[in-house]
Amino acid sequence: MDLTEEEKEQIKKKVEKLMSSKFKQQMLPAWRPIPSFRMTLAIFIFFGLVFIGLGVAIFVSTQAILEVVIPYNNGDDPCKEINKKCNITFSVNEQMPGPVFVFYQIEGFYQNHRSYVKSKSFD
Repeated sequence: MDLTEEEKEQIKKKVEKLMSSKFKQQMLPAWRPIPSFRMTLAIFIFFGLVFIGLGVAIFVSTQAILEVVIPYNNGDDPCKEINKKCNITFSVNEQMPGPVFVFYQIEGFYQNHRSYVKSKSFD
């Protein structure tokens, strides 16, 4: 595709215009606020109140959580042997509204320990 001299000149002007644009030269106008003492104080108070409100809301919602801790090794550990199936029966004497989540805690066991990570089976 052959271009005439006039078309080449127009393309050259467009490229020069694009290269000298304020965007390419990073000369766009910017907002550079100068924080005053009052404005800074107002911002801190605003965010302080917002986060205090969130903290109070989270604190109040966590007060409704009921936690029951049941140690399963009362002197005699039914799960002492390795590769032994272990069943533990327990009951809770308090009324617990749903949903109920059950978690267990193992002490002295670290999931990121090298031997644990190496023994992982995807099967």
